[in-house]
Amino acid sequence: LDHLDASCLRQVHVVDLKREGEIDGDQCTLLKIVAAACSKASTSFNGPSIADELVYFTICIRDTSTSTSVEVLGTGNIVLEGKVLRLTTWSNSNDESVNDCFIDTLSHANGGALIELVDGTLLQFRSIWAGMNGLEDEGKIFPCDTLLLEPCPWIAGLCCEDGKHLIVGLSSRFRLYYGERQLSDAASSFMMTPTHEFLAYVTLGSISQIRFLPLKTLLDLDLLCGSEDNLHLLTEGYEPRNVERGSTLVSISPIMPKVVLQLPRGNLEGIHPRALVLPHIMALIDRRKFDIALDMMRRQKVDMNLIVDMSPTECLDGGGLRTMVEQVENMNHLNLFIASLTNYNITEWKYPIPSWLLRAQHEVERDMANEEEISYSKQKTFDFSTKVNKVCSKLRLEMIASDGKIPHKKGKFLLPILSTFAKENPPQLESALDLIRKDAIESATELQLSKKRSILLGDQAQGSIKYLAFLAEYVLLFNTALGMYDFELAKAVARNSQMDPKEYLPMLKHLRNLPEFEAKFEVDVKLKRYESALTHLYKFGVSEFDGESKFKKFSEGHFRRCKHFIEEHKLHKLGLELFVHYPQWHNEIICSLGEQLFKENKAQLSLSIFLAARPKYLDGAKRSAKACGDYKTFFACLNGEMTKEEKYEVAINVAKDVSSGKGGLLGRREGLEAGARILLDYCGDVYGAIEMVISAEMWFEARRLALLHSAEDMQSFIVDEAVTYAKNCIQDFESRLDKFVEANRRYGKVVLIRKEARRSGVDATDDGQNDETGSLFSLASNASNTSIRSNMSGSSVGSLASVSSVISAGAASSFSLVNNQDVVKHKSKFNNIGRKKKKKKATRRERIGTKPGSEEELQNLVWTLQSNVIDSTYASIITETAQFLCQVDQLGVAIELYHAYCSFEESVITHRNDRIENETRNREEEEVKARKEGQFYEKVKLECEEQIDKLCCTHLPQLLHDIFVFTLER
Repeated sequence: LDHLDASCLRQVHVVDLKREGEIDGDQCTLLKIVAAACSKASTSFNGPSIADELVYFTICIRDTSTSTSVEVLGTGNIVLEGKVLRLTTWSNSNDESVNDCFIDTLSHANGGALIELVDGTLLQFRSIWAGMNGLEDEGKIFPCDTLLLEPCPWIAGLCCEDGKHLIVGLSSRFRLYYGERQLSDAASSFMMTPTHEFLAYVTLGSISQIRFLPLKTLLDLDLLCGSEDNLHLLTEGYEPRNVERGSTLVSISPIMPKVVLQLPRGNLEGIHPRALVLPHIMALIDRRKFDIALDMMRRQKVDMNLIVDMSPTECLDGGGLRTMVEQVENMNHLNLFIASLTNYNITEWKYPIPSWLLRAQHEVERDMANEEEISYSKQKTFDFSTKVNKVCSKLRLEMIASDGKIPHKKGKFLLPILSTFAKENPPQLESALDLIRKDAIESATELQLSKKRSILLGDQAQGSIKYLAFLAEYVLLFNTALGMYDFELAKAVARNSQMDPKEYLPMLKHLRNLPEFEAKFEVDVKLKRYESALTHLYKFGVSEFDGESKFKKFSEGHFRRCKHFIEEHKLHKLGLELFVHYPQWHNEIICSLGEQLFKENKAQLSLSIFLAARPKYLDGAKRSAKACGDYKTFFACLNGEMTKEEKYEVAINVAKDVSSGKGGLLGRREGLEAGARILLDYCGDVYGAIEMVISAEMWFEARRLALLHSAEDMQSFIVDEAVTYAKNCIQDFESRLDKFVEANRRYGKVVLIRKEARRSGVDATDDGQNDETGSLFSLASNASNTSIRSNMSGSSVGSLASVSSVISAGAASSFSLVNNQDVVKHKSKFNNIGRKKKKKKATRRERIGTKPGSEEELQNLVWTLQSNVIDSTYASIITETAQFLCQVDQLGVAIELYHAYCSFEESVITHRNDRIENETRNREEEEVKARKEGQFYEKVKLECEEQIDKLCCTHLPQLLHDIFVFTLER
């Protein structure tokens, strides 16, 4: 290297470093340096050209006790095939932080360099320590497998273990390339940061931004794909940050998420972009450096839920919160963390974890855990709806356990513990106040404070109460303290709130002067804790203990007070438990409960309650039985002292109520049958009973009663009623069929309209009643007609009535005595008081009725079709009627009824099937037409179709068919 001049060296870089080496007993530092040097002209295929040399040498810095010396140990040079455009070291060389990087394919590229010639050729230089003592240097040049689309004066690269290289270059025309892929067409500068795993670059243009591309994504990018194939990979990550136009990227801190920019004026500015802050915080959380993470999240205003949401199971069950409590010294950070907790997973919407970071974390977990552990962690899920309560409970336990370990730091976690109580849902304010009270008692015991002064007036207790009042509503906090029946604590809370002393001081003084249980009763009533209030009211009424009866005595007057409170707040269940040892009062509470249920229209339940009393409360039971229609229980409760006339009158009234279906306990036919039995059993009214049974269409029962009681004149009446009913049924079949056919025809059209509306995206519940266009045209037409009429009336000047009306309206006297109504004849025409109100104008919906083709019309048609089909109840009555007519020599009427029903049933099925066939044919034609036109045909099925398509009458029993087969053959 004697022919080289030191002044010819350029682009000098340190490619490797060895510290604290030992040579001949001295401590040494070895630096391996590479540089480009100009050499003489060389000859190539294209003629003479100027080629550079690559010079590498090792410098040894010896540190002795007396001096420091520098010595060049080994040198070498390699002649290149062209002039060097850029010489740089690998971005991951001499970088110890690469070990903590999620990109496990990166390696230390020590001793290597990346070379770019002026023609764009990329070369890589490798140097190794050789020789017996490792001081000799051997270097070689290898071609690089990556190409750039054009020569780039600024390049950077990463060297990976698998031989793959990540090389990025910025051309003189400010185009940013990754290999043969253009990343940006206008970039001022760029920089690689392996520790943050990003490629950062600043764009040019009207809006300059600093953007970040994950290195993991660039490594997985297929450079041979088109420009749009991997676009989703490049756009994934965090949002860019706007910077001042003309800014240039200077450096990125390897240990902090900080970027230094040089602005156009030359000044330097440091920023913390979100794209660097969030992954850096996630890495700190993953390494359990919670103290640093919390401080950075507070400074950068990052939601602290991220600590839990990244790995909730690991945070709660894996000791994450315990580590946080041990690391964090600033209690304000813990308070902020607790206050920010929410029952949401912010990694799903606010801070989504990119796929490249998730893949890297899974790779680390796979290296650190077994396959069984990974599969178990995947199966384990976390319920984020209870996240706040779980985190607060676990964190509180860890803080309490840590607080007791260090005696001189006892009470250090008092405020964060209070924060956990206040943050839970619902807030555990009572536990928080109890903790403050216990802490005040312990502090007073240790400091031996005077008993004359309240322990809650100490500085620590007042500060804790003031802090808790800041976290919760002061009214709720005061009510909680009052509900603990600690009036001193309630006073201390009220002092640190916005309550008026004129309100709470007299109230607290009044409560102190009351007996214990009466004071608790008044507090519970104030806080609307009525069950606890009844318990304390009961205890307040206990005077003394009776050893013989083994229960406490109670005064009559105090029981009346308790009973009134029970009835006022419906506490009968608790009252029965409290007065279980007092039979008389227990029975009174049961009767009171029955009366309460009877007022709430729960007659059946109140009937059971009245009969459960000892003795039974028959008066209430009869009222309840009559209300619910339970005639059997009603007559069982009748007093035997009633006279025959009274019982007869009661029975008639009950029969009327039961037959009318009062109470809803029995159906129509069952109610009429029960009324007939009451008339027969308790009144002896045979004719009335038979008439009720005939009203229920129970022909066989009516005939049985007539024969049983020798009412022969009623038999012909029963037959006539059955014949009349059969003829009415035949007419009803015809009417039902007409309604069914019309509704079925319209139903097929409306179904097509609603399906088309569904396909066009119209809401199925939109009936078009809010159509502003229709109302607009209606108003316009009305206004037009009104204007025409008004113009016509105004143009007719010969009408004396019109002239007189104008004069009367504009004359000096506004009164008229021509009104025939004496009440208002002396009132002004414009005074409407006392006159009849005008009828309210019908709404547009009332005027037009149901809009054709609407959802409302469809529902009406469905109801019409279902109601006109004979159900099982009607079919059973027809069956019984036909059988009875066959037995009373009315075979012709029975056959006519039978044929009418069968004809109606077949007609319903026929019309239904015809409609279904038409719908199927129309649907197939529309589908074929849509396919011919190249359109997509969406098959729509309404909710009511399946039910209506299966609609049919209830089949008559086979026995009835057999009867008419034999009778017709005869």
